[in-house]
Amino acid sequence: MVLSLRRNQETGRGQHVFKLLAKPIPPCGILSGREGSCIVLSMRQLGDAVIGSGFINSLRRSNPKMTIDVLGLPRLEEAVRCFGAVRDFIHVNFPVYGHHRRDISALKETFHAIRMVRARKYDYCINLIGDLRENAIGILTGAKWNIAPVWERGHLFKRKMTDTGAALLTNCGIIIPAAYPGFYESMRYLANELGLAGLEWPRAPRREEQSKDGITIAIHPGASHPSRHWPVDRWQAVIRELRLRGYKVKILGARFERAGLLSAFSKEATDRGVEMVTEEVPSFISCLAAADALIGMDSFSVHAAYALGVPVVVLNGSADPSILTPPGGAVTSAGHLCKHFPCYYSYPCIGAKDEYICVRGIEVSAVMEALDAVVERARLRHLVQDGVNGHAGSQDLRI
Repeated sequence: MVLSLRRNQETGRGQHVFKLLAKPIPPCGILSGREGSCIVLSMRQLGDAVIGSGFINSLRRSNPKMTIDVLGLPRLEEAVRCFGAVRDFIHVNFPVYGHHRRDISALKETFHAIRMVRARKYDYCINLIGDLRENAIGILTGAKWNIAPVWERGHLFKRKMTDTGAALLTNCGIIIPAAYPGFYESMRYLANELGLAGLEWPRAPRREEQSKDGITIAIHPGASHPSRHWPVDRWQAVIRELRLRGYKVKILGARFERAGLLSAFSKEATDRGVEMVTEEVPSFISCLAAADALIGMDSFSVHAAYALGVPVVVLNGSADPSILTPPGGAVTSAGHLCKHFPCYYSYPCIGAKDEYICVRGIEVSAVMEALDAVVERARLRHLVQDGVNGHAGSQDLRI
């Protein structure tokens, strides 16, 4: 409820009339203290799964008696379980997505998965994308309420999805104002409209022995698309600069990336102050949690770092950086060098001499300046926090 205060125009005596304005309630009602069951869709990439887990945790906190499952791409399960609290993760591959399997066996598995989901008779199906495809899948689940964001005209996120007709496929669409251009703030708005507190993740424990261990900076050179690949020689230059400053360095990657990373950073890997960690998602997250800051592409690692409370420097790609940069993150971009920027993944530069220049043109000095900014912000925040808690002198940089 919103309380409105206005002057009584009839008497002119300064008396006041109180008017209660009711905030519109979603068709599905407020999701607080509910029982029943909910299935959340996770069809995109690892970073989206991390953000979605923050929503799931908030849903769980407000509805402790509700059963929450996820229907999603199999490779996303580890990320969801590392960051979120769910009962079942049901594997599915839909051929309408380019990064999903499209063979006959995958189609059979999807058919059986949907049949099982429908048999469970979920009360709610929630997807955080609002794409035509996710909304259609929501109908296929048979859930009573198909909840999804409806992006207001002019919202930046509409450039990243198939929006035409999507709102017609949900019976509980939550309009996301264009005034909230970032995906994180949009998801917080969505959560608030449904009666939830926002987004929640389990934070990494603070390192109490910071002054003894020194500062560790993690870097994650990998990304799923060539448009997000920064030149290896610039990564090497960043590592040299970090070591000159006395920082320890962790080079992070997936297990399948190990051979490529060893080839690219063979010289750097011989430095005792440089550690290479190429593990599956749970170990990757554990190593990331022990870092004091991360330098990475617009990919899974920066969203995982934000969820853990680790400060991030993002090397932005072809989209407007305000869309998916984690709150408080420092952004570097060479978009000013490309006449098509932001192209939102259409890549008109492919094959040209300045191919992917929006990323490949980022200078090492810009990355180091961004790192200085996040480290200083973290230091100032902890000075304030330590003063409040009576622990002056802590050198922990973690946000």
